Amino acid sequence: MGQIIRLYSGSFLMKLLHLLEMFTSITSSGVSPNLLSMMQKVATPEQLRILLNLLVYAPPRTKFTVIKILNDLLKMQLPFEIFEETVSQLEQDRSGFAYEILNKIQPTLKFKNSKFLCFIHHYLLSIRQKMWAKSAIESQGQYAISCELARLLRFIYESQSSEAHPWRKEISTLICSLVKDYRKINKPREVEVLLSLIPGADFTGLAPYTTVRTDKSKE
Repeated sequence: MGQIIRLYSGSFLMKLLHLLEMFTSITSSGVSPNLLSMMQKVATPEQLRILLNLLVYAPPRTKFTVIKILNDLLKMQLPFEIFEETVSQLEQDRSGFAYEILNKIQPTLKFKNSKFLCFIHHYLLSIRQKMWAKSAIESQGQYAISCELARLLRFIYESQSSEAHPWRKEISTLICSLVKDYRKINKPREVEVLLSLIPGADFTGLAPYTTVRTDKSKE
C-alpha cells in the first residue's frame, strides 16, 4: 500500500484532477460525444480500486484530491455499475479495508441496495465515531474529509435527474427513514451524519459538522 501511495503522489493526482476537470467541461458543453465512451474504457473498476485505496490510506491532503477526482468522474455520468463493481471486488478480500468498513460498521439505518453508497456512508461514519472514541484521535484533516464525503453523497443525490435512479432512490429512502424513525436512533453520531445528507443542509443549519468561521479582523 505504501508503494501505491508513493506512486500516486500529490502532484500526479493534481494533474489527473485538472485533466478530468477539462474533460468534464468538454462533456458538459457537448463538444465531444465520444469522450464519455473513452472515459468508460479508462475508468475501470481496477483503476477505481486504486482511488478508493488512497481514499482510506493516504494522508488527508491526498484524500481531498481523490474526492475531487471521484466528484468529476460522477459529473461525467459514468455508469453507476462501475462504482458498484469496484466496491464488490474490494469486499472479496476479507482482510482488506473494504470488507471491514462494509461489514464491521453496523449503523441503525444504512444503504441496503448500493455497496458504493454504503462504503462512503460507513467510512464517513467510522471517521466521526473515532473522533469521539477515547482510544483513538482523528486529526482535524480527517474531520474535514468526513465533511467532503457528506458533500459527495449530497452531490450524488442532487446530480441524478431521474427520480428512478437507483442511487437517488437509495438516498431518498434513507432520508425518509430518518424523518420517520429518528427517535429510534439512540446514536447521536449517526443522526449527525444522516442529517448532513439532506439537500440544503449547509444553508438551513441542519449540518452540525459545518464550521462557522469569523473574521476577527473585522470585529
